[in-house]
Amino acid sequence: MLTSGAWAAERLPAPGELEAIYQAFRTDRATLSPDGRHLAYTAHEGRRLALVLTEVDKPEIRASLMIGEDATSGFLQRRLTAAAGVTFMQWAGPNQLVYQMSAPGRDRDSARDELRVVDADGGNDRKLVDANDLAAVTLDGI
Repeated sequence: MLTSGAWAAERLPAPGELEAIYQAFRTDRATLSPDGRHLAYTAHEGRRLALVLTEVDKPEIRASLMIGEDATSGFLQRRLTAAAGVTFMQWAGPNQLVYQMSAPGRDRDSARDELRVVDADGGNDRKLVDANDLAAVTLDGI
């Protein structure tokens, strides 16, 4: 029990309070469109990750795209978690967002690593290139 310093007159935090203080960030990437009308950001909920696109002046107008889920492998002390993530986001104009996503699969061979583009309203989400496309590129002669 603490009896001196700043904690002496205070109670120790309850376990639920510590969880609230040390919880993971829900958003780790965000970008505003060049015209300032649209906002794109990532949203974590538990093990799931989504890309959210919204209108700045009408936040109730929102589209969410599921990126993937974190994956855990191993046992006991050797458990490892591979997190789904968005490693790059940039607007290619006022109405199109380019983003790079990475999502672990059930095994190493099924992981997704893709460069994608999506319209500001969440529609027309499509892959531009993936890790296999990039592996086929050689820089010979450059």
